[in-house]
Amino acid sequence: MPTKVVIGITTYIDITDPAFGAALFDAYTATSDRLAPNQVKVWSTTTPIVTAADFGRLWLTRTPYEAREKRGGEITNKSEFLIGAEWRRTGVMSGTGQVHFRYDPADANSLQLEGTYSSKIDWPELFERLIAIFSPSYAMLHLFTPTELEPHPNSRFGFNGAVFGEPHFTSWLSSNGDWRKPDSFDREARRQYRFLTELSWANYLGSEFEGQYDAGVIKSEAASARKLGNGFLFQATTKPDDVVNSPQMFRSKRDTLKKAFRPGFFRQ
Repeated sequence: MPTKVVIGITTYIDITDPAFGAALFDAYTATSDRLAPNQVKVWSTTTPIVTAADFGRLWLTRTPYEAREKRGGEITNKSEFLIGAEWRRTGVMSGTGQVHFRYDPADANSLQLEGTYSSKIDWPELFERLIAIFSPSYAMLHLFTPTELEPHPNSRFGFNGAVFGEPHFTSWLSSNGDWRKPDSFDREARRQYRFLTELSWANYLGSEFEGQYDAGVIKSEAASARKLGNGFLFQATTKPDDVVNSPQMFRSKRDTLKKAFRPGFFRQ
């Protein structure tokens, strides 16, 4: 089974405009024509695509719904489902992706991308293009071996795939063994990210992580680290495939970088 490269993105900006879908498609093709999606699935319908415009048209599907007191009764609520595109690239450089749209303006949107790893593809370049498009609160890029991609049955926030979604960064385990998170109406607390399960090969920390890490320590230890947009981007080592080809070196570097974060930041 090939090694998979995985990208996870969490963002609070409004990304419902089809232009965001088109920009994502263009980011793929600007990195490599071999990455461009050629299929989009919306619910059970799969549509072939060729251009960024094709992709943009299928980026978001709005489906209205209404709630009634009882069958045939008065309508108590009208709204709409926001259905995000699921895309796929078939062939040797196969890959998938999906966008999850929020329903409440205070919530986060998220994206998850996965692809067959090739050292000939500039994955960090694609990652930076996506950061520029989606202005994340958090984004990650990591290589997962088949073993690491297996589910972690005993961990709600296991490090076995794309990391995304506000609860991942704000939830904690109480002394009673229950998972807790900030009150849904406390938007300030929800935007204070206090936890991660693990560091990825590349990490983008938005302003939500303010006060959780020492940027100076990261700059002195990471292979690459710099301010980017409203956040901080760093790579643990020089190449993504160090995760697979030099695992001991990568793990050692990651352990060193984790010391730059406050105690208790990483879930056990």
